[in-house]
Amino acid sequence: SGFYAPQDSLHLNRIQIAYREHYLASPRPLDIYFVEGGFKLAPFELHIDDGVVKGSFQRGKILSGSLEMSNIEANLVQALLGAEEFPVSGIAFGKAEFNVDSAKIEFQLDGSMKNGFFLKHPYDKLDLEVAFLDRIFYIDEFKLVQDLDTELILSGQFPLPESRHV
Repeated sequence: SGFYAPQDSLHLNRIQIAYREHYLASPRPLDIYFVEGGFKLAPFELHIDDGVVKGSFQRGKILSGSLEMSNIEANLVQALLGAEEFPVSGIAFGKAEFNVDSAKIEFQLDGSMKNGFFLKHPYDKLDLEVAFLDRIFYIDEFKLVQDLDTELILSGQFPLPESRHV
């Protein structure tokens, strides 16, 4: 339920959705404001299965927003980021911020995952802190831990060709 004000806003009192064995509910109202050439999703909170996603989002001349995730299944994170082909599973926690316009793409992710697989390799914990700024991909931390005995730690930066998209 909610109300719609043409040319202005959409107010949804509550959302409940079940899809492919996943459940989404909004514990508080969602407000969407129509702005020139797009929309703005006011700060929101969604409960997805046993986890929580909070954030804000704007789509118009620019695409920008932030998301905080807690206890979210990796396949849902993949769907949000449009990376379903990326071979990872587990439970995700963390924060992502993004800003995209016609001149640049900026993306930052600071998160961790637990009890899953990365490229078919099992892990107990995967820590990831990355950024994409000015066509340079920065890996501040990529740490994969299994059984407290095996660790893979990567960091570095590399430029991407101008035609490459994140």
